[in-house]
Amino acid sequence: MNAVENGQLTHSATDEIDLIGLLNQLWANKWLIIFITSITLSLGILYIWRQAPVYKSNVLLQMESSRSMQGGFAADFSNAMVGGAGSNSTAAQVALIRSRFILSPVVQMLGLDIKVSPTKRSIWERLNPQLLSKKTVSIQSFEVPQSRLNQLFQIVIDKPNHVQLLDKKGHVLAQGEVGSAVTDSEQSIQLNVKGIHAPVGSRFNLIKQSQTIVIHSLIDHLSVDELGAKKNQNTGVFDVSLQGTNPKQIILTLNTIAQIAKEKDAEKKSQEASQTLSFLYKQLPITEGQLEQAERQLNRYRAKSGKIDIKLQMQFLLNQLAELDHKLNELHINKLDMLQRYTEKHPALIALDTQTKALDVQRHKLETFLKTLPASDQIAVNLLRDVKVKKALYLILLNKIQELQVIQAGTVSGIRILAKAKMPDAPLSNRSILVYLGSVIIGLVLSSVIIFGRRLLFPRVEDPHWCERQFNLASLAIIPYCKEQAELAATLDGTKQLPLLAHRHPRSLSIESLRSLRTSLQVSMASAENNIVAIMGVSPAVGKSFISANLAYLLASAGKRVLMIDADLRRGTLHKYADIPCSPGLADVLNLTVAVDDAVSVCMTNNLFCLPRGAYPTDPSELLMGTHFNELIQSLSQRFDVIVIDTAPVLLVTDAVIVGGISGTNYIVFGAGAHQPAEIELALKRLMGAGVHLHGSIFNFHHMHKKMSYGKYYHYNYNHYYDDAMKTTRAY
Repeated sequence: MNAVENGQLTHSATDEIDLIGLLNQLWANKWLIIFITSITLSLGILYIWRQAPVYKSNVLLQMESSRSMQGGFAADFSNAMVGGAGSNSTAAQVALIRSRFILSPVVQMLGLDIKVSPTKRSIWERLNPQLLSKKTVSIQSFEVPQSRLNQLFQIVIDKPNHVQLLDKKGHVLAQGEVGSAVTDSEQSIQLNVKGIHAPVGSRFNLIKQSQTIVIHSLIDHLSVDELGAKKNQNTGVFDVSLQGTNPKQIILTLNTIAQIAKEKDAEKKSQEASQTLSFLYKQLPITEGQLEQAERQLNRYRAKSGKIDIKLQMQFLLNQLAELDHKLNELHINKLDMLQRYTEKHPALIALDTQTKALDVQRHKLETFLKTLPASDQIAVNLLRDVKVKKALYLILLNKIQELQVIQAGTVSGIRILAKAKMPDAPLSNRSILVYLGSVIIGLVLSSVIIFGRRLLFPRVEDPHWCERQFNLASLAIIPYCKEQAELAATLDGTKQLPLLAHRHPRSLSIESLRSLRTSLQVSMASAENNIVAIMGVSPAVGKSFISANLAYLLASAGKRVLMIDADLRRGTLHKYADIPCSPGLADVLNLTVAVDDAVSVCMTNNLFCLPRGAYPTDPSELLMGTHFNELIQSLSQRFDVIVIDTAPVLLVTDAVIVGGISGTNYIVFGAGAHQPAEIELALKRLMGAGVHLHGSIFNFHHMHKKMSYGKYYHYNYNHYYDDAMKTTRAY
């Protein structure tokens, strides 16, 4: 298969995903993965190490449902309704505990809106916050204007029992003794330091936080759960828990929340009783005056008419009217009391209005019947009824006042503290295992993103058959990595000599691959125009010289008379494999300063000869383009069976294109992971444009001096075969 069909470069694109190739890519970059994962794991360990331990405590509250006439705080918790129509709402109970109604007094009482912490001055203190726990300062009060809330201040201990208050710019705002209040010049900032346990020179950061921020933080860490709620049981017992880094503050905060909730409930009950009493005290003298006036009118009528008693039927009618008026008065007082807490659309008030309307209907019937009586009897009945009603109303007010006075004197909260918060036995689990596992996963994902992202942004060809699929260019040989070559190069001085692997380790896998190339070459040369073989490379350092030298040695070992020519007149290294000087060489011959026979040297075996690059010329390309080079190569081809020419990189200079036009067989060398696809395509287009015909490619893993990702092409599984064979040979 050729890279050129009908004068154009052909592509055979494929959308297949090589899963094995991706896995091998990860394995090839295992040290990068280990490095990045180690960094993320170290950061996770550092995060866990720097985290302050988190504690949790709880307090148990029992909230009883109240059904007294004045309701109260506990009644609001259970949504009890006057008249027995009610429901128990857990959401309302949780909302009250987690609201500003309770938390705002807690923040004010405990000073939770004052945040003070030692300044982290050294790196070690920043990495280990526990060192700062030994420095403490107790703030009794700290007041700032609204505009300076959430701003940073500093407390500096400038001398024993003396502090300075600094703003964020370092200006001294106030100073004074510990235990006394200090203020600034404008009297807008006031600070009272209760006590300090820190050496002179210590600094503390001080912030007066907004109460709203502190309450929201408390709500985030506060949880209220009803015991038995999961089983649909309304027990009325609530577990109030709080999390934080300061266990003493947690306990104090929880107990304060419970105590304030209890006090608020009792205060609510007492306040409602006081409001009702105040209303009744206003109504009592009015009712008393109305009763006295009714009695005076009745006495005047009796004195004027001379009537003392009334008939039995009128007495019965009077009793009925008095009883209805008594009930209506009671309902009227209850409605006035309930209107202080509920709206007119409340179900209890609606039921009360319904009862009132029914009694009004009965009263209207009796009044209608009363109008059928004689006029004198009607007047007497009305006066007697008015006296009885006013007296009953007066007695109702007196009884209600006495009842509320007893309730107010013995007000008991509907909230009971069953168990106060206590010191937690141990901090909560910091979930270090999850953090470590997450750090490892992040490291693996991050390293994979880097590897595949780099491969996506800067793709490199690492698949030996990629060019075969993309450009129909046959892959004739795959040269695997050889550790023997690396060991030989390490023992020799690379500036003077490079080891010839085919001579030192003829059983190496790299040499076996070159033997396969030798076989293909012999077949190709049978139909080639001449016996000249050009070894080309896309870019420098892909192993052209290594392949040229070892291939020439293998051809010479097969009985061929071989000449290897270094046509890279700029930086050729073929002479190092032959262990001869670089000059005299090809450049000298082309410059006509040296005879060709004087420049050609015998290497290692009688059948192998080398023509090095020679002295560095000023015009390498012009020398190769001249007719003298073509004539030289043609004459040498008559004297040798095979001529192997090592060329310069295709993309850098045009030397390789010139040589490719003369040679009958052209091979191009690709370095594993050394080229981007665009570079290979550009090199092939350049050769195609010059009319150079490529007969195949050589994919070289050896030049990287490491195992690349596509390990399935190395054939390392067969190493033991050659090793065993060599051991057997030595045994005999």
